[in-house]
Amino acid sequence: MPLLQIAITIPDSATPYIAAFIITVTASYFFFVKILPALQGRPSPIREAGDDEEDDEYDDEDEDDEDRMIYYNDDPDVALPPEQYKKLSLGAIYSEQQKAWLNTLDTGLPKKEVRRVVGEWWGIAGVDDAATTLDYLRDKGFRHYFPVVMRAYREPAAEQKRIVAAAFPDSEEDREKTLAQISHLNETLDELVEDGVIDSTASASIERYGVAGWDCGRLVYLARLCREMRYINDEQTWNYIEAAHQIAGQTFGSWKEYAKSYVIGRALWGGADCDNSDIAEIADYLLEDEDSPWVQMPW
Repeated sequence: MPLLQIAITIPDSATPYIAAFIITVTASYFFFVKILPALQGRPSPIREAGDDEEDDEYDDEDEDDEDRMIYYNDDPDVALPPEQYKKLSLGAIYSEQQKAWLNTLDTGLPKKEVRRVVGEWWGIAGVDDAATTLDYLRDKGFRHYFPVVMRAYREPAAEQKRIVAAAFPDSEEDREKTLAQISHLNETLDELVEDGVIDSTASASIERYGVAGWDCGRLVYLARLCREMRYINDEQTWNYIEAAHQIAGQTFGSWKEYAKSYVIGRALWGGADCDNSDIAEIADYLLEDEDSPWVQMPW
């Protein structure tokens, strides 16, 4: 028989099995591609993302994104009143890095990502760790070291260790943190000027803004993550957010000042290899975009 005349026939008895197979494959596709991501609480942008955006990327050092967006939970039943939303917005830069919702206590991030940030990045493994870290940000943070950092920064390198040792004679940890921040300040000074965070009178400019914004932003965002890990409850979360709000209110006169302080603090934390320009871009975006809470709500 010629090859082209060969036909494949399917017995009638097999038809139900084929139909069942097709239905199973189709149902699986919709569950894993459509339904499951929704159940995992993936962030919902306030406007549509581009087709090339990777939904599974939440890393702190995210890729440059020319078309940024504000991530917003559009469920009216969970949206916060303006005053609470404003306080939550102190963590907006960190939230934008992580593509987290800005307007609810829930971040909308997958649980595995929350566990990774809290556990691997912050070293928090339970209730006691959470309280220790959040209390540190509230009561100490980079603000504790900043006056010594600036005092030592103005002196020759040979004098810096002496100044730091005199300031923290009983704590090697404090001495190490202070010296690291001085080193990182030297590394990032030109970058901060180029990005418009500080002006050419660098020392005076840095002292004007300080680093309290860095402490406040992290306190707000980390409190939200610890709540999602059930290490703290809603009341405790709001207490930490309120503490950040009070610190920021006593320190800054505008969102712009706050943003500069956050970027300076982050530069002192991570040094030159920490994509500080990307953080400055996020801050500028939040200061300019009409969908940003920083634009919608005055300081």
